[in-house]
Amino acid sequence: MKNTISALLLSPGLLLGATAAFADSTPTTSAPGNGIPEDSRAWMEDMNNADALAWAKAETDRSTAVLQADPRYPTLLAEATAIAESKDRVPVVSFRGEAVYNFWQDGDHVQGLWRTTTLDSFRKEKPDWQTVLDVDALAKAEGVKWVFKGTDCDEETRRHCVVHLSNGGEDAVTLREFDMKTRAFVPGGFSLPRGKQTVAWSDTETLLVAREWGPGTMSNAGYPLVIKSLKRGQPLEQAKEVFHGQPTDMSVGATTLRDAQGHQATLIIRNLSFFEAETYLLAGGQPKRLALPLKVQVQGLHDGQLIVEVKQDWDAGGTAVSQGSVVAVDLAAAAADPDHLHPLVVYAPTAREGLTGVDFTKHHLLLSLTENVKGRLYVADRNADGTWRRALLQLPDNADVTITGADRDHDRAFVTVASFLEPLTLSLVDTNTGKVEKLKSSPARFDASKAVVEQREAVSSDGTRIPYFVVRPRDVPFDGSTPTLLYAYGGFEVPMLPHYLGTAGKLWLERGALTSWPISVAVGSSAPPGMRPA
Repeated sequence: MKNTISALLLSPGLLLGATAAFADSTPTTSAPGNGIPEDSRAWMEDMNNADALAWAKAETDRSTAVLQADPRYPTLLAEATAIAESKDRVPVVSFRGEAVYNFWQDGDHVQGLWRTTTLDSFRKEKPDWQTVLDVDALAKAEGVKWVFKGTDCDEETRRHCVVHLSNGGEDAVTLREFDMKTRAFVPGGFSLPRGKQTVAWSDTETLLVAREWGPGTMSNAGYPLVIKSLKRGQPLEQAKEVFHGQPTDMSVGATTLRDAQGHQATLIIRNLSFFEAETYLLAGGQPKRLALPLKVQVQGLHDGQLIVEVKQDWDAGGTAVSQGSVVAVDLAAAAADPDHLHPLVVYAPTAREGLTGVDFTKHHLLLSLTENVKGRLYVADRNADGTWRRALLQLPDNADVTITGADRDHDRAFVTVASFLEPLTLSLVDTNTGKVEKLKSSPARFDASKAVVEQREAVSSDGTRIPYFVVRPRDVPFDGSTPTLLYAYGGFEVPMLPHYLGTAGKLWLERGALTSWPISVAVGSSAPPGMRPA
């Protein structure tokens, strides 16, 4: 953790040094038979490579020496560590049945605790947490530095989950079936050895597994191309093939969707590239390709409707769907005629709106949006004629609004609200009435009384106005003498949204410096339409 915290303290001189260290890591221009340029640093991709570990240690030691030579280092490190390891953080929680779940890490639980409590208990200042899985204890018992990479749970019975465990945080994972009732791994249950793999529950006794099955089953990018059906207790070599992609694909995977009304859909996603994919509906054991555009994401199933985020303009049999919209596709109709879909628009963005999330309660669809980079949360419902309406929930303005857990058994959701200067607050929202119940709030990590947030716009060469934020002391001189931290990110369609500065506020803003945050550089579907890639 200290290495991570130290990264927050980087000086301009150190950044220049880091740039120089990588100056000789440019890939060579020669190409093997597949046309992909050879990478002179490919040996560094093996996390256990002795040379890679030695190189990383040498660079870390060099950087650490620069940091520790600064007389401010001990104080800054202590302040950053106190914030990072604080036990009064707001837990990120989700619903599962009648229980509330959280994965927690702190100085005493470095690998983490998967834990649970009741909603009534969570409302208290000190909830009665019950341990589901102690990852630190598991790592110690097995002599492996396990990193918890999440779960895939059987939503039919809600008793069993497949736990993803990574050795040291690598991409490859070991998968083990876990009993939520006994809070133990299932003896003789599903257990898949280490590999780059994903799973989905087809039914309570069957997993759909995408992994390396032998020669020709991994893509050129190093991800699975083959999905097989694996029964409980069945050896891997007896699994039955369900889908086989092409070597030029990036990857394939399966997902099973269920709604509160009992409908179920199993989809296969054939990822042609990072942003383009074919979507198949598994019916009678056979995959049927759905006539969806390549740039879409199926967000879930609600009241028998596939809820789809559309990331490109789409002419669907005379229905014009604009980029950035959310549509509903009737599951039964899609299964009967996958070549002719009839989407109904749930949401279409305005010039200054962008979608950030889709979630579901028992009877409602929840849409998280940004309006000029300010968070909004809407409840959407179907009308009798199949069209959709939506209503705005009343939450604080000028902040980021995030759904951390929606309850599919009831009409409620956990929602967090945070801004640059205001600490994160967690509330429980009733999606029937709109009532907002404040549950938890993080304490202030820095003195924000002398700071101000300004939203400005930069104009690109094509005239697009791109919003960004400046967070600064009120009395900062505009003479070029103020240290300024300019942060930007431009990959994977991930936008930069307002969030509480925490450590940066304590170490940077509180000491009189300035910071600037764009919503993103290469913005994706969560940005307004004019700022999305074509």
